Amino acid sequence: MRYPTLNSGQTDELVRQLLRNEETSVFTAALWKGHGETIDFEELEETVEDFQDRLTEFRDDQTLSADKDLFEGRLAESLFAFFDSVPIEVLDDAGFWRYLCVHYFWWFVSWRESGPLASGNAAAYTNAAQNTEQIPLRLYLRAKAVRRGDDVSPSAELHQSSDFWRSHVLRVRTGTAPEITRALVEMQKDDDRHLATDAMRAYARKLNRIWTNVDLNLLNEDEAKRLIDELRD
Repeated sequence: MRYPTLNSGQTDELVRQLLRNEETSVFTAALWKGHGETIDFEELEETVEDFQDRLTEFRDDQTLSADKDLFEGRLAESLFAFFDSVPIEVLDDAGFWRYLCVHYFWWFVSWRESGPLASGNAAAYTNAAQNTEQIPLRLYLRAKAVRRGDDVSPSAELHQSSDFWRSHVLRVRTGTAPEITRALVEMQKDDDRHLATDAMRAYARKLNRIWTNVDLNLLNEDEAKRLIDELRD
């Protein structure tokens, strides 16, 4: 498959231009790799266009506008089908994610990470040096972390959950065990079982230690729920 990429230097320069509100031509700068049929971005473009409209509505809703992570989860859920259709050799290319970030997702990056961008920390969210921070790759990994068949809906079910996803799912091995992650989401959704930030961090440390002796990827749905409940109790 033939697909576009950006190298690190190109990405940094394009981001500097975007931050200065200058006109950019990401498509012209792209380096094309692979052979054969060119990747089809139509589904991605339709989803992005839809969510750009949704963001306007989201920001106008006073009950939701502060919960940027909820919007991120909804976007992750809706994009997963496209990402899942992309060949693995393309997904493994950091240049592909850089291209997506600057060409298709700058509108989201500039809103979602407005604070870090204002502090000069754009590279972490655009250059794919850290796959759990780079925005489109983070969206993909978040949905993949809860995948059960075609269902990735738990990626969009929690409110005010940035620390949960970044610290306790994507940056640790839990993100590679979908049934465990789904069970954690179910726990956090339950008002009677929900853990506040400090308690969640202590709980996550206990869960992370279990990986030393148990391959949590092998647990089925019932086993995962039982483990999560036992640790919670």
